[in-house]
Amino acid sequence: MSPLDDLYNQLRVAAALLDSAAAQIRDIPLAPTKENIRYMGDGMASIFEVLRVIHAVRADLTPAWLQESSEEWSANKRLTQAYGEAIRLTDLGQVQEAVALLTTYVASEPSDVHRKIAQHEIARLQGQQRT
Repeated sequence: MSPLDDLYNQLRVAAALLDSAAAQIRDIPLAPTKENIRYMGDGMASIFEVLRVIHAVRADLTPAWLQESSEEWSANKRLTQAYGEAIRLTDLGQVQEAVALLTTYVASEPSDVHRKIAQHEIARLQGQQRT
């Protein structure tokens, strides 16, 4: 295995560990939760920048999900926008509005995978409202 392959694998493991740590911070929660999760996200973003450089040098290492069709890319963007707005509403204590926004998104989203992700978040938010 080449040194570049080794680096690539190490960075993928590091990104996965940071992602797992962010989930643990969320679930514990470790205050200040949002800030601590953002630290993990900042680290992941830095890793992804280096991975992007590696992909430019070695296209064979580019994962399939980064080579996705433009429709998948568009669906990811729509979900990201809806989910981001739902998080903003939830942060403002407007959980019902966040659920309504995601419900509207689900009704108009053509991608089954992306609808299921939003439906999972709707269920999580509704469960949060009951507690």
